Amino acid sequence: MKILIFGSTGFLGKKLVKLLDKQKNLRIFKTVRKKKNINDKNLLHCDLKDSISIKKTLNILSPDIVVNLGAEVSFKKKIKDMFLVNATAPKIIANYCSLNHKYYIHASSAIVNGFHNKFFGNKIAYNPDTEYGKSKLIGDLNIVQSRCHYSVLRFPGIYGFQGPKHLGINVSIANALNNKKPTLFGNGLGKRNYIFVEDAAKMIIKLIKKKNKGIFYLGGQTITFKKMFEYIYKFWFPNSKIIKNNSKIKMRDQISIISKQFSNYTNFYDSLKKINLTFDNCLLKPTIADVPWLGNSHTGKQQGINLSDYFKKVLRDDEISEIDRQSYKIVEELNKLKTTPIDLLKIPEKLLYDFKLQKELSNDDRMWAIYSAFAFRGYRSVRVRKITWISIIAYIFSKITYLANIPRLIKLRLFPGIGKQNYTKNIF
Repeated sequence: MKILIFGSTGFLGKKLVKLLDKQKNLRIFKTVRKKKNINDKNLLHCDLKDSISIKKTLNILSPDIVVNLGAEVSFKKKIKDMFLVNATAPKIIANYCSLNHKYYIHASSAIVNGFHNKFFGNKIAYNPDTEYGKSKLIGDLNIVQSRCHYSVLRFPGIYGFQGPKHLGINVSIANALNNKKPTLFGNGLGKRNYIFVEDAAKMIIKLIKKKNKGIFYLGGQTITFKKMFEYIYKFWFPNSKIIKNNSKIKMRDQISIISKQFSNYTNFYDSLKKINLTFDNCLLKPTIADVPWLGNSHTGKQQGINLSDYFKKVLRDDEISEIDRQSYKIVEELNKLKTTPIDLLKIPEKLLYDFKLQKELSNDDRMWAIYSAFAFRGYRSVRVRKITWISIIAYIFSKITYLANIPRLIKLRLFPGIGKQNYTKNIF
């Protein structure tokens, strides 16, 4: 079964793809907006702002299920192409699914009921009071009118590791992960039932299997901001008091009335445990934009990004030139140092990035652990294999070869430039 995912590189999209990769009998295809990012046969170029691009992608692939997680998000103002992505693109996809009898899963938002509502649900009237809410509602109605086999998922805020910053709780979690105490604004009595990103992805997988039709509201544990912060501090700062900004902001309740089919979710404290585990694991495997590094000569043949080529592909020539210009100053200073080992303390502090901050954190064990995980990961990835008879023969052969070349090595050492094979004169 072929599944096409729009928005696969977003917050929810990445988590969904990761979980789908563990499923059997599924072929997952993902779309990207830039052609230069295509480095996989299952990646397709498609721009949700371009109707021709969407139609072309659908007709070429002919997927059995389409999952659309793409969106242009802004709660404060109308941004360029918002209605193209949020309203027109869903209509094109839905019409295709209707004509070809395909299943369509669409990620929408509870914001269609109105940002200032207390409750969000199927029995609550539509009253979008933001341009984003209006664009999402039009997209949803276009899907319903197409009469395709659809599931529209109306999410509240989605939180998790590296979650979008327009949701305040994601910023607070990110601060905690980076050993910075988050600040609670207002009285913290407002209630939310944000959904954990892993739960959101699992609910989409559930729909892929069961193919339910309808409009569904999702959510997680109903909890106050104050309680969320208590859990965050309990988990990461157990001996500290919550930092508060005693503003007069009164947070209103905003609760998604969860559809019965999706009432299973992770409670907030347990989700923090998973977030912290994800954070720790990501340090053990270095990546660039979630793509593994190619590795070094010790790790054997791998698939991934070759660092020597990567930056030339994603940076402009003037950016690379500026990096070279800035880094060359340090290279010059290193060349001036004739001692072995090199005394790095002799390099001017002004040439070192973020020197003062690093000095402040030098006694922080956790920061050093994070730094070491990033800086030395490649050197620890040496594969150790069981000795075989071939490796023993290879070892003996290398020793015989070395012994046979001793006379030549002595000649090159004592009489350089005389005779042939002088290309090895720098061997010592």
